Amino acid sequence: RCVRLQEMGCEKLWIQSWDDENSSAIGRVGGIPTIIDAMRTHAESSHLQQCGCEALQNLALNDYNREVIAEQGGIIAVIDAMGRHWDVAGVQQCGCTALANIAGGDEGGDNRVAVGDCGGLHAILKAVQSFPEDETVLRSAYQALRSLGYNPTQELERAQQEQDLADDEGDGGEAEVVGDEDMSEEGDGE
Repeated sequence: RCVRLQEMGCEKLWIQSWDDENSSAIGRVGGIPTIIDAMRTHAESSHLQQCGCEALQNLALNDYNREVIAEQGGIIAVIDAMGRHWDVAGVQQCGCTALANIAGGDEGGDNRVAVGDCGGLHAILKAVQSFPEDETVLRSAYQALRSLGYNPTQELERAQQEQDLADDEGDGGEAEVVGDEDMSEEGDGE
């Protein structure tokens, strides 16, 4: 199979998957295994991997499709694409969004576990590490972490609090003395 033909097919399925009715139809007529097979067959093509992840991210918004994606190995296909093309922002962004959508939804519990078990958390964090200045990648990674049950903002706050405590302990309590001196200086100025 010609890689360009497969790329074009995945692009068309991605475009068609924006419509809810089309998305449902694609899932019911075998479009999902076709996308995943193309991703496996042409793993070296970053463009095909991006198109495949884009199609899966949209298709995963449908409950039935989400389960088909998981059953057909779509989680692993997305994670493999992200790992192989760690230096392509589009693959990282679409991969994170696909993982978020696969893990999301009311019935996402099993898929959340599967995404974690297959290395999804590592793939998401690697995307952030690879593109720390790319807002689209960071937003998609944040969305994926939230779908997996993590609250990145809360985790950052907790880490900052732990760091502040460690800094205070390392100062031997000097931070409190400085605070007391600052208050006495303000009192003198009144």
